[in-house]
Amino acid sequence: MPAPDAFDVREFARTAQGRLRDEWSAAELGGVAPSDLRMITFLLRIEGGTMAYLRNVLVTPMHKDARVTAFLVTWAFEKFWIADALGFVLDANGAAVPAATGAVEPRPSGRSRRGPVSRAVGAIASGETLIAAHLASSLVSDAVVRAGYATLAASTPAVAAVAARLSAVDERHARFFRSEVDRRLAASARAVSLAQRELRRETYPLGAADLSDDERRFFGSRLAESGADALLEAELRDVGHVDAPTIDRVMSGLLRHPSP
Repeated sequence: MPAPDAFDVREFARTAQGRLRDEWSAAELGGVAPSDLRMITFLLRIEGGTMAYLRNVLVTPMHKDARVTAFLVTWAFEKFWIADALGFVLDANGAAVPAATGAVEPRPSGRSRRGPVSRAVGAIASGETLIAAHLASSLVSDAVVRAGYATLAASTPAVAAVAARLSAVDERHARFFRSEVDRRLAASARAVSLAQRELRRETYPLGAADLSDDERRFFGSRLAESGADALLEAELRDVGHVDAPTIDRVMSGLLRHPSP
């Protein structure tokens, strides 16, 4: 059972954030720089890829945890409307609205692109400790996405406001992931080991493995240029029970992709 001061999933579901685009007009969202539109496109593809994520993790022992499953259903609902708001910004600037990561053409096989069947088989040996690993991976991915929003702070005032608003919605998700990861990793050395192994093998943010090397390099370079990478690294190093080499690997993979 969660601690008395843990994240309130029932309250989260009751106060779920719905449609966001009505908070801004198309007129005030125009004139966005091409590099910022590219950043928004990247974030939309990540934020809109929640169904692909759920397809993969709910065939693992995670689906037996009612608390986590209840959170993820509402989380996916909120992510849908975050992606919709990002699409509204693109529409306002005459830019194409892309598909989410789960709908793009599959890239060559690899750890981050395993489908639900292989994940289900792989989960048999790991059991419930795999839940902690998935949640730790979501915690890292969430922090990376919010770093992306931080890079948009220097855009037009309206877009900066949109980014801050969407980041605030994601911040509530971060509180759940952080509380669950802290609790689960503190309770199991095996979960710590599995989580660190998964963190070192994933591509972040989750869903980015389905995007091109060029798009991932662009995203990483924007984080570095804006200084958001330093804030991201500080946040990740504050995650308890995850060692420094694991965080080093996450940051290296995020910011230094190999040439095609």
